Amino acid sequence: MASVASNPATAHAQSFPQHLNMPTCNPTSQTKKRSKRKHESLSSSLCATLVEHQLGLSINLLMLLVLTHVCFPSLRSSTIQYFTLSYYDAQTGLYNPGWQDLKFVSLCIIVFTGLRAAAMDYALVPMARKCGIHKKKATIRFAEQAWLVLYYAAFWFLGTYLVYESPYFNNLPAMWSAFPTRSMTGLFKLYYLAQFGFWLQQIMVINIEERRKDHWQMFTHHIITCLLLIGSYGYYQTKVGNVILCLMDVVDLVFPIAKLLKYMGMQTACDIAFGVFMLSWFVARHVFYLAVCWSIYADVPVEMPYGCYNAVTGA
Repeated sequence: MASVASNPATAHAQSFPQHLNMPTCNPTSQTKKRSKRKHESLSSSLCATLVEHQLGLSINLLMLLVLTHVCFPSLRSSTIQYFTLSYYDAQTGLYNPGWQDLKFVSLCIIVFTGLRAAAMDYALVPMARKCGIHKKKATIRFAEQAWLVLYYAAFWFLGTYLVYESPYFNNLPAMWSAFPTRSMTGLFKLYYLAQFGFWLQQIMVINIEERRKDHWQMFTHHIITCLLLIGSYGYYQTKVGNVILCLMDVVDLVFPIAKLLKYMGMQTACDIAFGVFMLSWFVARHVFYLAVCWSIYADVPVEMPYGCYNAVTGA
């Protein structure tokens, strides 16, 4: 007893309650946290690798498809659908929809990924620097918005041309007539499938690149857009889909233009562009879009009587 009492350190340690000598952290909790951090680190590394090599991966995938098609004749009946539109009707000269179209959509995803990476790296980022933008984050944002301008300009003009050449230009009831309308021109099918491929590619982009504050809002928007595209395509409502895409794309074209002007320090031009954006947003989405919604109520019961339809004969 005397030897224990003579050791002040031992006596001091024994004077504390036992629960104060317990570890402050649960080892199991620490292990889980380390595992989570390791998983996040691996995910971040994978995403960074994908972002850095988008162009190379796209080219390699395209070369793989091309070489497979060229070197393996027995597989050409399957690989040809990646490079051409499927379900061609020689009698009418038109195309029909089908599951094989997903192969062409997958090619569109690869092509858009490569085009976006090439345009940003070799044209749009250098353009940003020539416009006096030198901060890395700002140059990337500039290039991203410029890419959207290029895409929306091309596909809004193409979509508007298709509407202008269609029977439903300035005639909303024609959007619903002759249901189900399966046949479409090659240009129309290319337009619709490419739009679908672009929005699928956008889902990939926002999940591999640096996340922004509006990540989940944009993710939800892209998911809903893809669901509407595939739903309208599978349910033979591509005519109204074409109209709605044009109404959405014109607004999405003007807004990034305003952002580009802001990045370039052209405040007056930016303010004017933003005013044009507000006007286009109101007219496209609160006048014309509501007119389409009204047509659903007023014209669908007349032009598309309720019942079961044969997708082949239309009866």
